[in-house]
Amino acid sequence: MIQSLIITLIIAVSFVYPGNTNWLLGLSITTFLTLIGNVCCGLAISSFVQNPNEANSILPLILLAQTVFAGVLFELKGKVEILANSMLSRWSIRAYGSLVDIQSLVHPNLKDTFDIYVANNNNLMLSWFSLIGLSLLYLGFSYWQLKGKKEY
Repeated sequence: MIQSLIITLIIAVSFVYPGNTNWLLGLSITTFLTLIGNVCCGLAISSFVQNPNEANSILPLILLAQTVFAGVLFELKGKVEILANSMLSRWSIRAYGSLVDIQSLVHPNLKDTFDIYVANNNNLMLSWFSLIGLSLLYLGFSYWQLKGKKEY
């Protein structure tokens, strides 16, 4: 929770208030859901490996996938978009982009490319529910995997 507040304060200081009445609350909720989702992802990863060294070996691949499939570096279409929708970073960045009205900072000729960052409640709610859903999915994977392991 403290991490969420610190990150929210950094964003609040770094970006111009776009005029949304619940901007800081939205930033706090998005940050909290992102942090919880990443904790759940970490639990899922740790439940599938045998020791910490394996987890550390997989971590760079997970971070690379989160970065590439977030949809910020380039536009994702087709089957790749389906995979991208399973990434926490995609929904987190989409929520942040919507909250800080990132589309208003884009050149008018490129606005169609950034339609996922439209600042409206539908976009924000979709992002939040996706973060919650992915968190629950990762928890389900963890539970399923750990349930099958024997205690020693």
